[in-house]
Amino acid sequence: MKNLTDLYEQIKDFADNHPMVNEFLLVGSEEEIESITFNYRTLILMPSGSNISRDLNRPLYTLDFELVLFDRVDSFNAVQIIKSSEENIFIIGQLQDYLMQWSDDINVSFENIDIINTKGDDYNLTSAICSFSIDLPRSPYIKDIA
Repeated sequence: MKNLTDLYEQIKDFADNHPMVNEFLLVGSEEEIESITFNYRTLILMPSGSNISRDLNRPLYTLDFELVLFDRVDSFNAVQIIKSSEENIFIIGQLQDYLMQWSDDINVSFENIDIINTKGDDYNLTSAICSFSIDLPRSPYIKDIA
């Protein structure tokens, strides 16, 4: 059975071993993100919700997450800003593929990706922000309560 810990380890493994990702963070709220200084491409994962279902006798957990990918680039180079945004989207697509390969009985759904660029004094912060849901199978047996 796959669980939240397994999922975290898979996403962390993806980020730690991806040549275009320099840092991986798990945060509990948006307020935590506001206090972080970003130097290079950072992948941030934030759990946002869960659902437990037994529809059609198929017990599963649906876990919802917010995913943010930040990259710091030269603010005076428009091509670099576009390229960084393109790379952010590419990495999110690769993460989806990576998670789908993890197991045949997992469904991963990424929602709209928002592209936001923030101008600083001497740099820009490019970001790709999206929500995604993943269905993880759970034990098909009804458990007794102690």
